[in-house]
Amino acid sequence: MRQINGSLDGIYCTMQERKSLVQENWKQCNPRLRDGNGESFEMFIKRVREVLNELWKQPGSVVVFTHEQFMIAVQGLLEGWISNIPTENEMLLFRETLLKKELSSPYGQILELPEHFDERKKKFVSIQTTPVLQAVY
Repeated sequence: MRQINGSLDGIYCTMQERKSLVQENWKQCNPRLRDGNGESFEMFIKRVREVLNELWKQPGSVVVFTHEQFMIAVQGLLEGWISNIPTENEMLLFRETLLKKELSSPYGQILELPEHFDERKKKFVSIQTTPVLQAVY
């Protein structure tokens, strides 16, 4: 686990208070843009790819608990609409997907990682997702 420190590191703020910073970041749509020492979109995608590479090394089933943005990035990498070095268009598509909330379940999903990478199509094949039952509290 590594710590990533942006300009708001250590500062408590509401979503409304940081909304203008977030909107400006997406408006610039630069995958290499960093907020202070924070993570760029390109760095984020690299981190997701590193996690996927580690998961493929694990025998049997693995359970990962994470947040929606991370899962959408996983989905984008596996389906081939995000590349290892994301473009502005891929960053926009990621944002659109995030705003549409297109994950199959709002509480999580089971993602079966494919074992085969199709070099010709430059994407993974046999992706299976299964919604997880929603938790009741």
